[in-house]
Amino acid sequence: MKKKYLFTLLPSLSLAAGLLLGSCASNSEDPLSNGGEGTLRFNISAPLPFQATQTRAVNEEDYKNTDNYTVQILDGQNGIVKEGLYKDIKRTTYQLNNGTYTIKAFYGEESNASQEKFLVTGEVHINVAANDQAVNVDCYPTCGKLRAYFDATMSEYFSAYSITYETEALVQAGAAVNWTQTNTIPWYVKLNPQGEKVKATIHLT
Repeated sequence: MKKKYLFTLLPSLSLAAGLLLGSCASNSEDPLSNGGEGTLRFNISAPLPFQATQTRAVNEEDYKNTDNYTVQILDGQNGIVKEGLYKDIKRTTYQLNNGTYTIKAFYGEESNASQEKFLVTGEVHINVAANDQAVNVDCYPTCGKLRAYFDATMSEYFSAYSITYETEALVQAGAAVNWTQTNTIPWYVKLNPQGEKVKATIHLT
């Protein structure tokens, strides 16, 4: 009896999955003489590493729209100096006292596994020393997007089939993601910032 099956993962997650969390980049212009203050301008980008789709619960296009993102300027003690939606502050220039700061941008909510939400975030650390800075903050998901496809003929050979996925975060929580033969909605699974391998176990009956 010929048995065949097919499942694929979107580019954001393979069986030897890597983290999709990207790095943040910044650039600064030539220093200006501003006494004990510096001038800050910033730009936020959120290039999703997978093709944006929409389900009943999630419209991934919302995560590409940086106007939705919350932006925070944090001081060296992680105190919030400025905060607001990017759509309201993207044309604003800030005067900051000399010192170290973190520029953080984010949208969504992180969980070990969800079909309804995920987190896209980025941050960059800067030093203000009486200079004028233009900073770029690139934001990426902290998750992998998981979707499996079964060959249409599998039902001819098996009465039930599924795939169980385990990540480091899920194992620590004593949980797993189960993709059944009727699943159609993607899972967003939290991944280790240093990268990790995702375990996939195929069940056939």
